[in-house]
Amino acid sequence: MASTIKVDKIEGSTGSTVTVPTGQTFTVTDGLAIGSLPTITVAKGGTNTTSYTAGDVLYASGATTLTKLAKGTAEQVLSMNAGETAPEWTTAAPTAGGTGQTTWATGDLLYANGSNTLTKLTKPGSTMNLQMTSAGVPSWVAPAGGAFTFIDSAAASTSASIDVDSIDSTYDVYLIQYSQIRPATDGSYSRIRMKVGGTAVTSSDYRYGATWFSSSGSYPGGTTRSDSATEIVLAYNGSSDAAAEPKSGWIWLYSPSSTSVWKNVSWQDVGMQHDGFLYSTLGAGLLETTSAVDGISFFQSSGDITSGNIRLYGLTNS
Repeated sequence: MASTIKVDKIEGSTGSTVTVPTGQTFTVTDGLAIGSLPTITVAKGGTNTTSYTAGDVLYASGATTLTKLAKGTAEQVLSMNAGETAPEWTTAAPTAGGTGQTTWATGDLLYANGSNTLTKLTKPGSTMNLQMTSAGVPSWVAPAGGAFTFIDSAAASTSASIDVDSIDSTYDVYLIQYSQIRPATDGSYSRIRMKVGGTAVTSSDYRYGATWFSSSGSYPGGTTRSDSATEIVLAYNGSSDAAAEPKSGWIWLYSPSSTSVWKNVSWQDVGMQHDGFLYSTLGAGLLETTSAVDGISFFQSSGDITSGNIRLYGLTNS
C-alpha cells in the first residue's frame, strides 16, 4: 500500500548525503528544474559538458575525462594528431586519397612533385603553353617565337558567309586558312571583305590584283585587278559546286590593328573551275582605311556557301 510523506526538506542523518538503499528507486516526478541539477561528471556516466554545436565530436582526453572537439570545416577529415593523444580535423593528405589543396580556380592543374605530395599549378594567362622544366615538373611558358597560335574557327552550312571576328592587337600578322569551300551556285566567285567595328566594309575602297593559272589548254591563265572595288576577288574564274571539287587556300592579313596604315592582304587560292579545269590564283589587295580591322567575311559572288571551314591563326611577334 502506497504511502505519502510530506516534508519541507530531506537531509541525511549525518553529513550531507541521503542514501537510497540498494534495490530501491528514488523518483522525482515534478518540480525539479534542470537548472537545479548539477553537471554530471564522467565518473557518474555524464559528459561534464553542458552545450554542443551540431557536428561537434566527443572524445576521451583521459581515463575519466571527456573533451569536446569542435566541428571541422568543409572537406576536412578526422585524423590523429602527431602526439597520438587526440583526434583533430585536417585537410586530407595525398597519401590518404586527398589532394592537399583546399581552394581552386577554374583552370588550375594538379601534379605530383613527390611520391606522396600533390601540388597545384595555378592557371596562366591566355595563349600559354604547358611544358616540362629541367626539374621535372610542369610549368606554363609563353609560346616559342615564330609559332602559329590557333585562335578561332567557323564553319558553313548553307550560309551566306563565313566570318571570323577574333582579330585584335595581339598579333601583327594573322593567317586565315580556308578549306573545302563548296559554293551553292556553280560558277560563283569567292570574295572577302574586311570588318571594322564588327561590320563588313562595303564601300569602294578596296584594291586588288591577282594572277591565275588554269589546266585548260585554251585558257592557260590571266590576271584580274581593280583600283575601286567593294570587295576583294580571290579567284578570277568561277568555282565548281560539285561535292568532290571544293576549293581551299589561305590569306595573310598584315597589321590589322594599326591606325596609321592601310590594311594589306595576300593570298593563294586553288580549286576546280565551274568548266572542269584546275586553277590556282596568287593575289594581293588592300583596304584604304587606317581604322583597325577586327574581322574577315568570306562569301561568294552569288548564292550561299554549302559547306566549308575557316580557321584563324596568329603569328607570334617574337
